[in-house]
Amino acid sequence: MRTPTGWTRHGLSTPEAMAAAVQVATRYAAVDTGAIEGLYSTNRGFTRTIAEQTATWQEALRQHGPHVERSINVALNGYEMVLDLATGRRSPSAAVWAMSRSAWKSGSPILVGCPDSPASPPSSRCSSA
Repeated sequence: MRTPTGWTRHGLSTPEAMAAAVQVATRYAAVDTGAIEGLYSTNRGFTRTIAEQTATWQEALRQHGPHVERSINVALNGYEMVLDLATGRRSPSAAVWAMSRSAWKSGSPILVGCPDSPASPPSSRCSSA
């Protein structure tokens, strides 16, 4: 018996439904990553709006500022690389190269360890010493 959401009694019914579920879960993790690291604050409503890409998700993201969008995108890229490694879609050397290149281009706090970067607001906790 199928349900309208793509689920069956035995689990996800199609590879597409599984891929969509993984994308939503990855967006949930990406949104909360920056909040956990103290780069911005969030709440359940904001996280869900972005993760599930509801009708107002782009406006909600815009209201939080460009540093939040950059942080979420950096986290998404990192999670995608990890998923690619775990599933064999990317070799370890290709993933390391992509992460290094991404960190260099964005100054990512998640990939290079300092929240005082273009991906975070100037009031971050990283000193310039």
